[in-house]
Amino acid sequence: MLSGIALYHAHLGHNSDAQAYITRALDISPNNGDTLFTEALVYEIVGHRDRAVTPLQQAVKAGYSLEEIEKEPELRKLQGDPHYQRWLAQTKNFKQ
Repeated sequence: MLSGIALYHAHLGHNSDAQAYITRALDISPNNGDTLFTEALVYEIVGHRDRAVTPLQQAVKAGYSLEEIEKEPELRKLQGDPHYQRWLAQTKNFKQ
């Protein structure tokens, strides 16, 4: 629920509230793939792209679907980022 509130605040442009709520959600459930994925969304939406890739890495390690990440429309701009591209290539090579 807290991660959903964080995402809501991110969409409203309430960056500090979004970050506070996602931090609270992660304090409660630090290894939850859905929460980690939402963390990446929040950071991308609030303009902290540099902080968005690491939670995606952690989400995949926690069992979140790489295919779902690749289909997420809110991550389209991030998916063009070189850091994301390197991570994606490494992740796909590791899974093979």
